Amino acid sequence: MADTSHGPSSFWTQADALLRKNLTYQKRNAKTNCRLILFPFILCILLVITQSLLDHELNKASRKCGCKDVDINGNGQLEKVCGLQYSDAFQAATCSIPSPPQWPPLLQIPAPQYRAVRSEVIPFTDLPNDSCRSTGSCPVTILFTGNNQSLGENLAGNMFPSSFTVNSSNYMDSLAYNALGSDTEPKRDNFIDPAFIENSTLYYVQHQCASNSTLSISVQSVIEFQKEAACVQDLKLWRNSSSEINEQLFKGYRKGNSDEKINEILAAYDFLNSNGNNFNVSIWYNSTYKEGDIQGQFNYLRVPRFVNLVSNAYLQFFQGPGTKMLFEFVKEMPKAASKINVDLASLLGTLSLHGLFYSYFLYIAGLKFFTLNDYGIQIVFYFIYINLQISVAFLVAAFFSNVKTATVVGYIGVFGTGLLGGFLFANFVEDSSFPRGWIIVLELYPGFSLYRGLYEFSQYTFTGNAMGTHGMRWGNLSDSKNGMRQVLIIMFVEWQWKNLSSVNLFNGGLLINKLGNIVEYWIRSSFEKQSVECSEACKARPAIILTTHSMEEAEALCDRLGVFVDGSLQCIGNPKELKGRYGGSYVFTMTTSLDHEQEVVMMVQQLSPMLNGLTIHLEHRSLRCQKMRSELQMYFMQLRLLKADSQFLLGNDSTYFGNIVGRVANRITGAQFTLNGTLYKLVPNEGKNMLHGGPKGFSEVVWKVHSYNKNSHITFTYDSFDGEEGFPGDLSVSVTYMLIGTNRLAVKMFAQPLNKATPVNLALHTYWNLGGHNSGNILSHTIQLFGSQITPVDNDLLPTGKVTPVKGTPFDFLEPREIGSKFNELPDGYDINYVLEDLNPGHLKKVAVVKENISGRKLELWTNKPGLQFYTSNKLDNVKGKDGFIYKKHAGICLETQGFPDSVNQPNFPSQIVNPGETYKHVMIYRFTAS
Repeated sequence: MADTSHGPSSFWTQADALLRKNLTYQKRNAKTNCRLILFPFILCILLVITQSLLDHELNKASRKCGCKDVDINGNGQLEKVCGLQYSDAFQAATCSIPSPPQWPPLLQIPAPQYRAVRSEVIPFTDLPNDSCRSTGSCPVTILFTGNNQSLGENLAGNMFPSSFTVNSSNYMDSLAYNALGSDTEPKRDNFIDPAFIENSTLYYVQHQCASNSTLSISVQSVIEFQKEAACVQDLKLWRNSSSEINEQLFKGYRKGNSDEKINEILAAYDFLNSNGNNFNVSIWYNSTYKEGDIQGQFNYLRVPRFVNLVSNAYLQFFQGPGTKMLFEFVKEMPKAASKINVDLASLLGTLSLHGLFYSYFLYIAGLKFFTLNDYGIQIVFYFIYINLQISVAFLVAAFFSNVKTATVVGYIGVFGTGLLGGFLFANFVEDSSFPRGWIIVLELYPGFSLYRGLYEFSQYTFTGNAMGTHGMRWGNLSDSKNGMRQVLIIMFVEWQWKNLSSVNLFNGGLLINKLGNIVEYWIRSSFEKQSVECSEACKARPAIILTTHSMEEAEALCDRLGVFVDGSLQCIGNPKELKGRYGGSYVFTMTTSLDHEQEVVMMVQQLSPMLNGLTIHLEHRSLRCQKMRSELQMYFMQLRLLKADSQFLLGNDSTYFGNIVGRVANRITGAQFTLNGTLYKLVPNEGKNMLHGGPKGFSEVVWKVHSYNKNSHITFTYDSFDGEEGFPGDLSVSVTYMLIGTNRLAVKMFAQPLNKATPVNLALHTYWNLGGHNSGNILSHTIQLFGSQITPVDNDLLPTGKVTPVKGTPFDFLEPREIGSKFNELPDGYDINYVLEDLNPGHLKKVAVVKENISGRKLELWTNKPGLQFYTSNKLDNVKGKDGFIYKKHAGICLETQGFPDSVNQPNFPSQIVNPGETYKHVMIYRFTAS
């Protein structure tokens, strides 16, 4: 124990030790730290550049209030005057309008091509025929119902005038006696009514329209508007109930009928229990144009005039035609001149800009999201959240044993929280009817509390930027709709609650930290006994974290161990788990001839100069050595040296000399297939396609010797795992080479899926040259193939899915002939699948006879498979072979018995799918004779 007479270590001593430790750790992660530091700078620079480009675009004259040089005083001096009269509809929003213009109240008139007509969907006989749409003469329909039909008909009859009335001396007020309307889309403000400036027709509704009923209407506002107005006739129809009205309105909506046709109604009225003493009416109107172009903002709807018309009709019916409640005009509220401002950082939403929480940095960047809001609130908010994030990280770390799993879960949590916040939580916050108590419950999740805080910052920034004021201030925390105060309280409480105790061991010593307070410091000289006693006493209360370079100490002190290499967590678990998972031996298995057994032993002994504990199992051709005694780097170095040695052939690139190829031999289009509704994407190794099981197929793996008899057979096994090269399911494979008599060789291949259905198509990729491996090409060999059809291929050697006869083509080998006899009719040679004559499916059949005329050697082949891939080594290109001989193009032939190529994607080909419980069986017999 340290000498306690000097007292505990000072704060600066402890801080210096921790600083040195952290500096060492950060030095090891210099690249990562550089990326973390540069990311906010780069992101902020991009935001500033984008904001500058946006500001430049918004400052153009076309996006400001319209101006014109005008001679105001009549003295010939032109002055620049800006105002509504010189602006278009877009510019008007930025102009100063101390006295907004008055506009006649309008109805929302259905467009001529959408007005309600009789159809199969709406079979009411009182509606007009659809032929009126072609002439543009369809009336506008008003539906009405109520408890008193007579009253309803009288009120509906008084709603619209029978003629157009205007008083030239008081033109604007007299327009209120008429029912004007427009089919234009309204806007979110009414400084300029689009009905008077857009190229559209203005309408006035009457009981009857004359043949030539187009009038010119002048509206005097800030500027004078001259519009042509066309008469449109009303059609008032009684319905027996509100249900009938609802049904007709629904079927008139585009999505309410199977033909997706529009049958729009002007308005509908339900007079309910109205009478001379009671006026009670419900109004249906078209709200299609309510949603504006900007999310969360709404357009004005032309509804007030509908209310005014029915109110006037009621007054006139009971009080006489002289009683009217005129609706003279509509106008906006006055407004000051404004500028279109868009703060990009605010529009990005509640985006957590990592590293952008330093006020001075953000002030230099000039992003108003940060400069408009009070720096003090931002510092407090980010400081509390960062500490809360650290506490949460310690809390959830106990649930993960793998750093990659924790990373993936972390990414899912970040992106998932962002999506849920934007599409769900934000809607709850903006919905005043949603209980505030549930908002607080949701904010207990740290991700939503962060989102709410950033959301409040963005809302205050957006409002302040638009109005030319500031963003959030401390006084705003008391606003009824401001959730920042409750967010700060929640995060602070969670931060304190989730604080973890920790222990740090460094520089050979033990440092115990309990709730942030240093309890004791132990030095190395008396570590063992005192540190064990101390840690055992402290483990009963807070959690302890130790860092050490001694596995013995860690095993004695800790319940769980984590191993870090270069700053990254490699594994975690208790001592027993780690020993069971990572202890034991390495097993090296290699198949070679008996002559090279000793050379293999010497090679393994050279894996490491310190290697001992080597056990040789010649029966299974494997060597075993302890993991802790071997150096993998030396192993890989030695393996590279052996690959360069001519006496070993460890892997053979794309030639597949003598290999078993699979899990699926031949080609698979697009390196993918669908099985039982699941798309499996494989590893391509020939462009976008897969060949012979992929780049790490069965030809590239190490097989185990299961049984061996020098005079009869040898059996190899391999366990293919689920997902290997993209194939589904675990697969147990065995291959047996068997000598039968003096001149026959049998090859038997078996495979059993263990847990999933999977395609299996194994093939033996042996090259044959009956004249000897160094005798040249095989074009003079005579061959006979017992297949009358082939599966033709495209330019990429992928099957087209068809089956065609060979008769009369270069592929016809039904009668013996030399391989090269028709080579001039082929682009490069033979690489094609033959459909074998299969009179007894699944049984052995003779499929090929090959003869070399000089030596007289003959090879005959039998198999139980439906296909034979005939390949004349078209792609051999100066490959170094046995005894240093160079194999050139067409040096050998391959007779690969197998299923049809790309069968997994060709439904008319024989299936290669093998299910669990079934066994794949592939047999070949070769017979060799000489005349």
